[in-house]
Amino acid sequence: MADELGQASPLQRVRLVDQVTDRLRSMIVSGELLPGHPLLQIQLSERLGVSRTPLREAFRILERDGLVRVSNGNQTVEVTEMTPTEITEIYQIREALDGLAARLLASAGMTAEVEKSLSQSMTKMDKILARKRLDVAAFQPAHIDFHVGIMLANPNRRLQEMAHIVRLSSQMFLPRYLNRTHGGAARADDEKYLRSLFDVAADDHKVIFETIMSGDADKAEKIAKRHIRRSIETIARTTHLDA
Repeated sequence: MADELGQASPLQRVRLVDQVTDRLRSMIVSGELLPGHPLLQIQLSERLGVSRTPLREAFRILERDGLVRVSNGNQTVEVTEMTPTEITEIYQIREALDGLAARLLASAGMTAEVEKSLSQSMTKMDKILARKRLDVAAFQPAHIDFHVGIMLANPNRRLQEMAHIVRLSSQMFLPRYLNRTHGGAARADDEKYLRSLFDVAADDHKVIFETIMSGDADKAEKIAKRHIRRSIETIARTTHLDA
């Protein structure tokens, strides 16, 4: 009996931490919690209906992903704020990383497990884009899973270790853009623009996937790099609108 209880408690605790992490990530990505916004443990624990223990663990996960900055022994936590220049610099690195990952995976060949995982990510994105109202927070995890999946599936272990750069850049760009659109409350024209970006991205994902599957390493690298360059161009347009 004691052993059964000892096994059940950690599982419940892990699920709670995951729930808190997902909720905070959604609030950050959607713009509900803005860059530079301090995260007060007392207020958040009351708002989410949880104790501070899973909240602190969630902060550590989000800090690893680059979404929050923690200092003073968890006493000070705030949503990470990055300038357009910093985000652009990360995407410039990503252009090389994503291109190389696509090239290596195309050369090595995609396993059935990876094929299934990437296909599921694309299907999730398609279903979200088919909704009447664009749900950025729901789109992001599937989008990130697709790109991180390619990074982790390539045979170069050193390159796999750089997957956090892919995750960080993807998670930091949209909060920055949504912050420009009235603190996260996107107007109809903003949402139309975002949807057009996501539609192009979804088409790119399919081409990247199909090219990797075909084994054409040169083309896979070229298409993957082009996809990231489009993001860099979007950041530049957003910066112009901020000026």
